[in-house]
Amino acid sequence: MIEIIDREKLLKGPKDPTEANLMYPVVGRLDLPEEAGAHTTYPLMGMDLPEYAKNGAQGKHDFLAVVGETTDNECHAPRQLLRMFDITTESRILGVSTWTVPEAGGGFCTAAAALARTRRMKA
Repeated sequence: MIEIIDREKLLKGPKDPTEANLMYPVVGRLDLPEEAGAHTTYPLMGMDLPEYAKNGAQGKHDFLAVVGETTDNECHAPRQLLRMFDITTESRILGVSTWTVPEAGGGFCTAAAALARTRRMKA
């Protein structure tokens, strides 16, 4: 899940760990699908969008890059992606793009499986 938290509400809000108190500082939330692991998140604030430069406030947006995580190196688990979210309006997180390394371009799943077999034979 992605949660955007109001830091002041978090630090100065009610301290008892009730469900209502835990949700109090949450400004925005997006529940990701089960296969979408998150290893690293990186905010990209105030990004210029040259295509929209003449459209006032629409010419600058805040984004969140979410990089997936997997422990499987032979492509048996769900494929992890880089997911980009527009968080300009914090209460309305919007998915805008995904990216992955194409299997067809370098055969990384096949190459990983061959490497694993080679390592098992040497062991």
